Amino acid sequence: MPSILLHGADPTTREEKASEILKDRQLHRLDADRGRIKIAQVIELLPHLYIKPQSRAGRGVLIVEAQQMTQEAQSALLKTLEEPPTFLTFVLTVPHPKLLLPTVVSRCLIKGIKGRGMLQTTFAAKIISASPARRLEMFEKEVGYGLADTLSFFDSVEAHLAGPKSIRLETQKIKKMWEAKKMLRDQSTNVKLVVDQLLISW
Repeated sequence: MPSILLHGADPTTREEKASEILKDRQLHRLDADRGRIKIAQVIELLPHLYIKPQSRAGRGVLIVEAQQMTQEAQSALLKTLEEPPTFLTFVLTVPHPKLLLPTVVSRCLIKGIKGRGMLQTTFAAKIISASPARRLEMFEKEVGYGLADTLSFFDSVEAHLAGPKSIRLETQKIKKMWEAKKMLRDQSTNVKLVVDQLLISW
């Protein structure tokens, strides 16, 4: 099976779809360390991927929120993404393909997921440039504090920032947002508290 890039919908739906694809495979997962997926994590993982698994289903690599990979980490994956062992499948999830290096995207089968789409990136641009108090007012009026709408807003911010070069320029802002996304995976998290703290910190 080719490497697959899932985009669209919301982070939870993307991860659920990726897990379905990799069901029954011996799974390896790359997660962010302090807001980034680093080249050292990729280099450590790669040798294990070429060992034939005992499971007939093969091996799978799940990279959720793949835009958190550094450019170096993405580059380190290129050869394996292009020519993976026959028993290995990569699944990457991302809000929008343009948040990854084009060389990574070109080596994947791109699949859009139907569901709640991203909010307009023009709104993301407006809210980022507003004062903290105005951000809170705009967010409450235009987005609200529903979990799905909040995650969709985060995706639109990332799409607005438009890729690896922009992400480097907005490192602190992006890292804070990724940390907020992580917190929102916990069902008991107070969405309003997390979002308000994030918007004020920008």
